[in-house]
Amino acid sequence: MNPVTGNDKYPGLREDRPKKTICSAWDALPNLVKKNATIHLAPGVYREPSLTLTGRMVTGGSVIAIEGNTSAPATVRLSGTDEVATTTPVRFGLTILDQRNVEIRGVQFEYFVEDSIRLTKGASAVVRDCKFIGRQVYFIETREYSRLEAYNLDMDGIDKNKTNSGFVVCYMSYALLHGFNVRNCGVGVYVKYVSNAFVDVSVFASVRDCLTAYISCAVSDMTWMNGPANPLHVIENCDVGFNVFTNAVCLNSQGCTQYINVATHTKTATGGQISY
Repeated sequence: MNPVTGNDKYPGLREDRPKKTICSAWDALPNLVKKNATIHLAPGVYREPSLTLTGRMVTGGSVIAIEGNTSAPATVRLSGTDEVATTTPVRFGLTILDQRNVEIRGVQFEYFVEDSIRLTKGASAVVRDCKFIGRQVYFIETREYSRLEAYNLDMDGIDKNKTNSGFVVCYMSYALLHGFNVRNCGVGVYVKYVSNAFVDVSVFASVRDCLTAYISCAVSDMTWMNGPANPLHVIENCDVGFNVFTNAVCLNSQGCTQYINVATHTKTATGGQISY
């Protein structure tokens, strides 16, 4: 893939004859994927009018990977803007719809109208070594029986407000979070509507400059793994650390959390429970 020299008429099987768009590369995959397949993204800015990953059966533990630069994700940018207004969103982000065994590595997602990545209708994906920038509603939304694994992600919401969030897990979905920095958002991690999130505190995890760091509500669970105490898990410059309500649970969070300039460490209401 190359957004400058590529041409979607090329088959995209050689580096000197790359495709131009991710959509065309996805469409070129067989309907039945029996071994690992990788869509390699050259450095540059990719502006795609619509990007939905769906319709591929993946067997035998194989994955379909979209790979940029894991050591420098800012060099491979998937953008929701036009060239003349590089911070004004005009496009929607990446949707993974009823598609399993997808892995996204080393990409910067920036300035989309709504979600940067949306997993929906039973999708499953691993997102690794990526950056997210912008004021959109959610950076990664996992919804409707979907599953996310996240590793080493950096998220900057630019301006914190009540509606934007780093991670949202909702409607009977599941997320496993290994290493992340979320800042300048309304909520860092938001789990709701009978869903589950697991935060691995054996690696770094931080939420900074947000209104609320973590929310668990509506009969959902949020669990901290591989504690107990870990100074790498930090909540800093937030109005509220944990807000748990409507029969939700937050397990093993307090023993592994370092608070820095947080007005209210914990809040509970309407049957919410926080363990210590």
